[in-house]
Amino acid sequence: MEQQEPLIDALDRLTGVGRSEDGLVLARVDAAGLPTEIHIEPAGMRMSSGTLGTSIIAAIRAAHEDLQAQASAAVRAQVDQSGSTFGVGSIEASRADLARQVEQVTEEARAIHAHLLDRLDRM
Repeated sequence: MEQQEPLIDALDRLTGVGRSEDGLVLARVDAAGLPTEIHIEPAGMRMSSGTLGTSIIAAIRAAHEDLQAQASAAVRAQVDQSGSTFGVGSIEASRADLARQVEQVTEEARAIHAHLLDRLDRM
């Protein structure tokens, strides 16, 4: 268990950063994959609500991919160093669990996107 604590602490401190393909939206997510920051460049404010929403989702997805890559690298480094799989059976099982968590967060991001679009349409 003592080996796991530094890894768990490191994973808890991770943040993912991603940009939309057009570069107009930047998103940051915390270690749980929840958005903590959305930055929209001034040119992005001139996009339609649908296009802006799509860019926000793309940036959040990119941030999740960044977070997942960082988490995988941290786990891989710890496993390489210690040879331990932390009682989860295998790295593949850990990756599958992380992929499920990312999918859940992505679904939550889609719900946020729908909510934002609804609010923008009401303006």
